[in-house]
Amino acid sequence: MLVRLRPVSEDDYGRLPTWTRHSAAGVLVGGGQSDGLDAAGWRSAIESGHTEYAAIETRIDGETIGMVSWRPLAHDRSFAVGAVVGDDQWWDSGAGLEGALLLVDHLFQRERAHRLELLAACYNRRSVAFLAKGDLVVDGVLRDYLYVDGGYHDAVICSMNREEYLAPLDGYLPSLRLICDADADAAAGTLRRYLAGSGGDHLRGVLSDWRMPEAAHA
Repeated sequence: MLVRLRPVSEDDYGRLPTWTRHSAAGVLVGGGQSDGLDAAGWRSAIESGHTEYAAIETRIDGETIGMVSWRPLAHDRSFAVGAVVGDDQWWDSGAGLEGALLLVDHLFQRERAHRLELLAACYNRRSVAFLAKGDLVVDGVLRDYLYVDGGYHDAVICSMNREEYLAPLDGYLPSLRLICDADADAAAGTLRRYLAGSGGDHLRGVLSDWRMPEAAHA
């Protein structure tokens, strides 16, 4: 693996204004709401807690190259997600995709997400190429949704639900079941035999001694 995710640090606030200024770098959750923020503005936005952020860091030398973000949507266990790779030396390297996939794994596996939603600008070559891989379902095109460089541009909204996330992993993930069918059948048989024998007499005796509260006070 090329990268890992880590909590946001003090130095990251100063990186974000430059990273989010370049439209080819990607888009973080919040879209135009975060455009033009300086370091102090980013600190305030991140510390508000409305959207969660994590930095993308290379495993080899610990270099910070980007950021991922996510926030809960209106319905339970649904999240909007985003990612940006600010260091252009890492564009087209797969590092940004790997960082985004780490976030996807975190939300589906740790947060028990049901649905993730991503908004991508139609003019962003890398984002559109990511969508073309077919892992996400395109839900629709939002016409004239983004205003960039003095003009309006379309955006694509796409998503992945839990069933779609787990489908490629079928047969690779270890079983999470806590009950063995064979053991359960054996236990049920033992209990039936017990109740059919002396255990049944004991159970009937217990039930005959038990009285409803209303009857006890009659």
